[in-house]
Amino acid sequence: MTRSEGRADGPPGTEHFWTERTPTLVGRRGELFGAGRPEAAGERPDDGEEPPRASGMPGPPLPWEVPEPLPDLTPQDSEPARTWSVDEHRDDVVRRLHALEPIEMPLLEAHGCVLAEDLDVPVAQPPCDVSAVDGYAVRVTDLQESTPEFPAVLTVARTGVAPGECVRVAAGERLPEGAEAVVPGAWTEATAARDELSVRHPVTAGGYVRRRGSALAEGAPALRAGTPLGPAQLGVAATVGHDRVTVRPRPRLVVVSAGDELTEPGQELRPGRVYDSVSATLTAAARAAGAVAHPVRGIPADAETLRAVVAEQLGRADIVVLCAGDADLGTVLRAATGAARGHGTVECRTVGMLPGRTHGFGLLGAPHEPDRTAFFALPGHPMSAYIAFEVFVRPAVRALLGLRPPARPTLLARCATDLRSPRGKRHYRPAVHTPGGPYDALGTVVPLDASGAVLEAGRVNALLVVPEDVTLVPAGTDVDVLPLG
Repeated sequence: MTRSEGRADGPPGTEHFWTERTPTLVGRRGELFGAGRPEAAGERPDDGEEPPRASGMPGPPLPWEVPEPLPDLTPQDSEPARTWSVDEHRDDVVRRLHALEPIEMPLLEAHGCVLAEDLDVPVAQPPCDVSAVDGYAVRVTDLQESTPEFPAVLTVARTGVAPGECVRVAAGERLPEGAEAVVPGAWTEATAARDELSVRHPVTAGGYVRRRGSALAEGAPALRAGTPLGPAQLGVAATVGHDRVTVRPRPRLVVVSAGDELTEPGQELRPGRVYDSVSATLTAAARAAGAVAHPVRGIPADAETLRAVVAEQLGRADIVVLCAGDADLGTVLRAATGAARGHGTVECRTVGMLPGRTHGFGLLGAPHEPDRTAFFALPGHPMSAYIAFEVFVRPAVRALLGLRPPARPTLLARCATDLRSPRGKRHYRPAVHTPGGPYDALGTVVPLDASGAVLEAGRVNALLVVPEDVTLVPAGTDVDVLPLG
């Protein structure tokens, strides 16, 4: 996926939408938001600001969209032609995505992004000879005969070190003129005279001194391209003098939760309805994966409304994730293809996994860029949707960040109970994983009841993975575990 020139007049309501980039930095995508808005002056809205909440009614068309009848899906379009393995589906998703184009950002705003190019050292570190400890800068010859029984006595000076003198220095402080080494403060003792100091041990030239360039030579890479920027990495960048960095920005992801049976948490729950938990779950999972994510809730699950909502997000997001509850997948796919007016494709796929075997995936966009946004239609059950997100969408987020490998690594653990699994499907079972200790290096994993796992969400911290050809996992068997969180 690449970024392309956006329209300055943008979709309706775009000026209220969150953005991770400012127009002065974004270039292509930034123009969508238009000049003269707060972002153009370098003011970024808080990441906690939500996008405009859809009202459930189709809004005005995008500048490039002309409302027209929704396309009909033929049986061969709506019915998957074959069963994809988990690895095939995930690898195809990652293969079709490309890392987001690099942009330059202020240092602190780059937190959570991935460095797009090596960050070189403009000035050697340390930039001069400095003390490695708190102590006193000295001349070596003054301490040659110093012992605990017969310590050398030096005069404490304020600036340069002359013969018979020393200067107090702190760790990291530049060595004063004339100094050849540093003695730790623990080697010294004050004398009766206020300006004298006894030193009990000799020191060699360069002792307790960090030479110029000993940490990083001028021109050497302080951080390599592909490094995720956390607090420590931002500190390194600041240490070598950088206030801006070139990064792959955090992907913008929208979770669209649709269904006539859904009620937002905090609202009155009427008969026949359930609270919407999937939007909170997937939005949190997306943020944990490195995306800037927001939910769009309260969407009726009819094709026209879904098309309008998806179309609104195609100009804003790098990834759109749609969970439509009990809605027919054909309705969802018609909405997606209608939103893009044929600019891009979405496939219905049967994936050999449990839970949630039916998935929608494709790349959608606008006439000028038909593959700008990755679209995922996930199973409607909250736990099935969460598992599908971790297995397929999280790697997509990591791929857009330019991280390889994009999938989580698995761990080995000992299964605590018997577990049956259907043949021919990779089984992802919500579980509680306890890391190993000194007497049990593997640790244990306890599979939970899949139907009640959402109610036990506070306990779920892993997915127990059962291969396609295994139908019974006896207690005590070593199994693969996919850690969560």
